[in-house]
Amino acid sequence: MNYDLRGSLLKMWNHDANGSYGSFEDPPLYISIPVYIVEGEVTYLVFHNNPPSQGEIDMDFNHQGMIRARFSGCGHDMFIFPGSLKEVLRCLRDISGPQSLPPRWALGFHQSRYSYMNGGDEVMSVARGFKDNGLPISAIHLDIDYMDGYRVFTVDRNRFVDLAGMNRDLASMGIRTVAIIDPGVKVDDNYSVYREGLRRDAYVKWPDGTYVNSPVWPGNVAFPDFTEEKVRDWWGGSNYESSRKTEYRGGYGTT
Repeated sequence: MNYDLRGSLLKMWNHDANGSYGSFEDPPLYISIPVYIVEGEVTYLVFHNNPPSQGEIDMDFNHQGMIRARFSGCGHDMFIFPGSLKEVLRCLRDISGPQSLPPRWALGFHQSRYSYMNGGDEVMSVARGFKDNGLPISAIHLDIDYMDGYRVFTVDRNRFVDLAGMNRDLASMGIRTVAIIDPGVKVDDNYSVYREGLRRDAYVKWPDGTYVNSPVWPGNVAFPDFTEEKVRDWWGGSNYESSRKTEYRGGYGTT
């Protein structure tokens, strides 16, 4: 990855690239990080705190010796911190919050790809390949194809006949399993997670009270409103246990 952003025009607005990835500088970006550091006679860090707004940051794209930032709506909330590199990074930490210390295994070597179409057998073959060749590995990531029809908190039992057993086998080899969870819930009245979100009034809405639905991998989805504490508790806490037992296609159990 190129960390020298001079001459770039960076879009601060995200959508799924649908497999059409360009260079780092080209839109769409998978994530917006509106923070940059300028080093010279004085080093300073700039943070544009405009999450609801579509915008772009022009890092001297036209070679006129200037940096420009434009955001639509909601004003422009900007922080500028001068100082040494260590000092400006500390300032950013102070306003954004400190990073929790990750577990030791998370700092190891990870195997991640799209995707394991042949399911658990392919995952185990990859794991044995690492071990047989003496290559270090701490975790294997599962992309969306372990799910049933890309529905979160479900398992495709044709590809992954025994996901829990596969996880145990990997753990016995010292390998953790990381399973992707998308933030979109398929709009499907036969899908218990979607129904539970409706019951809890957990999804993002337009100002007129209708739900924000959009096509993603499973089809039309609703988006949990993670700005609400009750929704965060539902999504990640013990109160969500019943919803994880999806009824889709006869019940696929807990992932």
